[in-house]
Amino acid sequence: MKAILDGEEYPIKLTGCALSEEIVSLCPMELNMERSGGHEYYARLPKPVRAHDAGSTAIVYRGGVYYFDAWNALALVFEDADIRPYSVHVVGEMEGKLPLALKEAKDRIQVHFDLEDA
Repeated sequence: MKAILDGEEYPIKLTGCALSEEIVSLCPMELNMERSGGHEYYARLPKPVRAHDAGSTAIVYRGGVYYFDAWNALALVFEDADIRPYSVHVVGEMEGKLPLALKEAKDRIQVHFDLEDA
């Protein structure tokens, strides 16, 4: 999968679990993402997905892509954080400079998600 922010393409390496496959099936999708907690951007997905077999964690890491099932939301994390008492499911990892671009972005951004070019 790839994320496109401000015309730049950034690859996202997915875990390959059923949850990440469901999220990929929603592509292409445009998400209006909001900065939260000083460590992430999140947005609700256009359709519900199920967490299936994805591992969960309360510690999120810079570059991580996570799913919060209580809000049906995708999160892109640009700073490590302990989010207890919440937990999220691991979906994948951003590759390249996307975490840095997110850290420097506005409070609200539009991110386009699509399949990687063949």
